[in-house]
Amino acid sequence: LYVFYGPDSFTRREALAELRRALDEDDALATNNVTFQARGTSPAEVIAACSTPPFLGANRLVVLEGFAEVLAGKGKRGKKKQADPADGLGPWQALFDYLPELPPSTTLVFVDSGSRTAPAHVEVLAGKGETRSFPALNPKDLPGWLQRRARKLGVQLDARAANLIAQTAG
Repeated sequence: LYVFYGPDSFTRREALAELRRALDEDDALATNNVTFQARGTSPAEVIAACSTPPFLGANRLVVLEGFAEVLAGKGKRGKKKQADPADGLGPWQALFDYLPELPPSTTLVFVDSGSRTAPAHVEVLAGKGETRSFPALNPKDLPGWLQRRARKLGVQLDARAANLIAQTAG
């Protein structure tokens, strides 16, 4: 079980891709993964996907994107609805109640963008899995990040070029 959250979508996507590679030990993950958008998905659909045994493989990956927004009660245009605090997780409580039954072959990942602060459901998931924050990169750190990234790719990037790219791309 993983929770990936924060505004740095680039690094978040890379971490998810790395997790996919690690789980794809038998090259069967292509047929054993599903991604849901929380808005428009029911807890029963996510539970069913998690409960399905992997087909001709060892692992199943289930990704639930945008859960924090649904939990916060944001409407279609990003406006918050008035939510009853007594509702807690509402219908999603079923998914959280199911987590102790999550098969060992299934990895469930909650992926949320947005603020630097942990989404509300992170507290509920504390101790049940790994939580990773992906904060936005400080603009003054971007040139150094570009140089490190270039080195990782086997390319040397001059400091002046990194500064120019950072100024141009933002």
